[in-house]
Amino acid sequence: MRILVLSDSHGCVEPMERCVERVQPQVILHLGDCVRDAQRLEERYPDIPLLGVPGNCDYAPTVPQMLTLEFDGVRIFATHGHLFGVKRELTALADAARERGAQIGLRFRACILAHICVSFSIQI
Repeated sequence: MRILVLSDSHGCVEPMERCVERVQPQVILHLGDCVRDAQRLEERYPDIPLLGVPGNCDYAPTVPQMLTLEFDGVRIFATHGHLFGVKRELTALADAARERGAQIGLRFRACILAHICVSFSIQI
């Protein structure tokens, strides 16, 4: 499964569209800043499931701040990261992922965060 992870788009939807075209993902995760950009992507690519969380610049009280997702038996903890102080350290985030059973394979823990302004795709 190919998952495209995006975040911190801050109104720049066109570069995300180019990523979607290049990666051809089966799922898109948008990890906040800005939720409205994720909504535009969802409208543009209605056949690709889009999941997301709000970031520190989003006002989205009805959208969960964190998601625990499972793809092909791999559990992923997804969050923007600001609630866990990721610019200072990653311990709180790692603990939250561990508490939710986030994993890759049998031995590796995985959590996906944003707020550090990095986008990437993962293959599961």
